[in-house]
Amino acid sequence: MPFRTTESELRAFIEKEKYIVIPAEGLKPHSHREYADWASDFYDANGVTIPGWFFRVLANPPSEENCKENYSIFKSYQGKKEPVARLDVAPSRKRTHKHSDGNVFHGTHLHELDTVSDVALELECFDRDNRINWLNFMAKKYNFTIKDNTPSQQIGGWPWSA
Repeated sequence: MPFRTTESELRAFIEKEKYIVIPAEGLKPHSHREYADWASDFYDANGVTIPGWFFRVLANPPSEENCKENYSIFKSYQGKKEPVARLDVAPSRKRTHKHSDGNVFHGTHLHELDTVSDVALELECFDRDNRINWLNFMAKKYNFTIKDNTPSQQIGGWPWSA
């Protein structure tokens, strides 16, 4: 399925001054699934929501066999969410997923519109500081700042202990 978001729309979005907010509760574990997530709208410099754009983090509890996280920028169209950019973070030995074209992906890589590129960094499971680094990687690449509303003892809003 072709992307509705164009390269020029993505570049215009990147150029805007904007921020996301990590919710006070941080990642919310799902009782019926083995992951936790949080999402934030994007806000302009005046604190106004940028229509249709939002950021989402999805993380598995850190363990040797289940170490995988996603940091995604979405654009919504008529109620449907389109992943415009997604950083898949996992150890290089771990298969992350199989693409519709048959390509199998291992380790950390970045999807942006219809392209995929390797990211030569490793995720250390059990290390909350690395999770902050991944957020900062996305913030730098896509030109946004992060407002963290989590309590100081819960660094970056990550509910699982290091």
